[in-house]
Formats: sequence, structure tokens, C-alpha cells
Amino acid sequence: MKTALLIDEDRVVRESLAQWLRQAGVAVIEAADGETGRDLALTHKPDLILCDQLAPRCNGFQLCRFLRTLPGPHSRALFVLTTSGGYGVDRHGAVEAGADEYLVKPILEHDLAGLLEIFRGGGNTT
Repeated sequence: MKTALLIDEDRVVRESLAQWLRQAGVAVIEAADGETGRDLALTHKPDLILCDQLAPRCNGFQLCRFLRTLPGPHSRALFVLTTSGGYGVDRHGAVEAGADEYLVKPILEHDLAGLLEIFRGGGNTT
């Protein structure tokens, strides 16, 4: 079973995404901040990481850069940065940090369906 790590300080966002992912057959781990998310990523080696770009205690850009420098499964996880802003400079920063995808909140079910297709190997990242 594939595993996803959700990192977002907003409990409602995490719960919504977790519910959708679990219904799609994905095991879910949750963290409310980037430091906890980093520790969980190192321990559990998830296949997918969805991280708020402004996560407290270690933002999504920092976490993505850090994980991309590690050998093995940490650097190969599908990394998706999420944001409430949607500014072009943020998308550029996500790509520079090594993110595979960038989603603007609120994340809708069809956004997640497209992400799951990529996650399962059925599509391309942008």
C-alpha cells in the first residue's frame, strides 16, 4: 500500500485530504508542522508528501530541498507543495526547491484525482 504524508497546520485541510486519500486506498500520516513532517518522512519514507509551503517550524520549500538531498526513497517521493496564495513566484520557488507539483487551496476532489493519477504512475508532473 502506498503511503502519503500530509503536512499542514490546518486540521480541517489535513482531515479532508486524508479522507480522500484513504478512500483511494492510500495509507495516510499527518503532521501539523514541517519539523514533525520531516521526522515522519525520515521514519516512514512516504511515497507522496503534500506539504503547505508555509508550514510552521520548517516550510515546504525547506523541507523539499532537504529531502531532495538525501539518498534513497526520501528523494524519490512525489512532493507536492500546497498554498493558499497561488502566486507565480511561489510556483517558481516550488520548482526550484524540487517539488513535482504545486496545488492552490482549496484543493478540490478533481485536483486530488489528477494527483493520484500521477502518484500511481498514470500521468506526468508539471
